[in-house]
Amino acid sequence: SRNERLQKETEFNNALAEAVAFRGKNEWPKAIVAYERALKVYPDKDEVKKALKETRETAHREAVKLALAKAGDYETQTEWEQARSAYNTAMELEPKNEDAKEGYFRTGRMIRALMQYNKLVEVAEVHVQHAEFQSAIRAFNEAVATKPAYLPLTDRVTQLREVLAVQSKPVEVTFNSDGDSWV
Repeated sequence: SRNERLQKETEFNNALAEAVAFRGKNEWPKAIVAYERALKVYPDKDEVKKALKETRETAHREAVKLALAKAGDYETQTEWEQARSAYNTAMELEPKNEDAKEGYFRTGRMIRALMQYNKLVEVAEVHVQHAEFQSAIRAFNEAVATKPAYLPLTDRVTQLREVLAVQSKPVEVTFNSDGDSWV
């Protein structure tokens, strides 16, 4: 029985030492597993229960903080889909987080603006293909008005702009009277 108790103490102390070491390295999942292992040996240790609870709370806060930081980095790089996904992760972890909500809605607006811009450029291209230049110019101008400022014009859009510029030049017209009509 003494040997069994010594073995239990050793297992508990090893698990506790691992938990403290992992916690010091901010390896929260491993620390949680080590605390849980220690509690399997001695389930009534209140200080271990408290440390486990604190570790879970810290892991949660760090996960939210990491998701928000990742979202901010993606937003800085104008990678809107990834930023929105990271904000969504933060909201899943902490539904009442205002920064996550604001970022999620902000990135959604940017994604919709980009989709609208691309759609209007495509509409303008279709109008050009059908030689409906006035409609194409209106669609192109609307697209440019919705285009985010950071977004450069692609070669495709630049070519479309040049085609529309050529088509919008005034054409000189001369009317000749047939002598019977007033011109």
